[in-house]
Amino acid sequence: MVLKKTFGNPENELWNYLLLFLVFFLVFIVAILPNAWHDILYNIAYTALFLTTIMVMGKGRLTIFLIAVVASAMGWISSHYNLDLLEYISIGINFCFFTYLTFHFIRKIAKADNVNLNVIMDAIIGYLMLGIVFSIMVAFIVSVNPALYNFKSVDNVNDEILYFQEYLYYGFITLTTTGYGDIVPLQSFSRSLAILISVTGQLYLTIIVALLVGKYASKRN
Repeated sequence: MVLKKTFGNPENELWNYLLLFLVFFLVFIVAILPNAWHDILYNIAYTALFLTTIMVMGKGRLTIFLIAVVASAMGWISSHYNLDLLEYISIGINFCFFTYLTFHFIRKIAKADNVNLNVIMDAIIGYLMLGIVFSIMVAFIVSVNPALYNFKSVDNVNDEILYFQEYLYYGFITLTTTGYGDIVPLQSFSRSLAILISVTGQLYLTIIVALLVGKYASKRN
């Protein structure tokens, strides 16, 4: 009983490890693979993320399952048949899903009694999820109005086709306030969004680190 309380449920830890691996795969691995594979790899990663999240969530599994089925089906169909409307709907569902998942992990961290490996993994997953949320948001608004950003300095843009890796790159570079300047927001809306992304990234790090340090210190005392 003491071991279970200290180290958590081994089955839940296994799903957390798998979820962390899938997020790393989505953010870091797919981008270095050939562009021709990206559509199918991102669809596979999203589908696997949806299914893994069903196992991680303690409550609302049925809702997550229904969202997973709809989002995965729309993603695969829109990718195969190049249907713009379904793609927009799929992007919207993905945005809502990852936003909900990010807040879920933040809530878990806030409610945790002590700092252990699971809580640290939740903090890492939540931060990466936050970057994915903003990347999806940028991808959606660029699909609606491409004039909001300047992607001309991106080397692998071919015939004005932007791969999701460019949005991930911009989202995380802005979230971490690195800002190389190779992708530039051109209008007021996109610039305001850039400010929101960068400030949110800093607030996340500040608040979550403060929570973790506070919980760890109070537990030791």
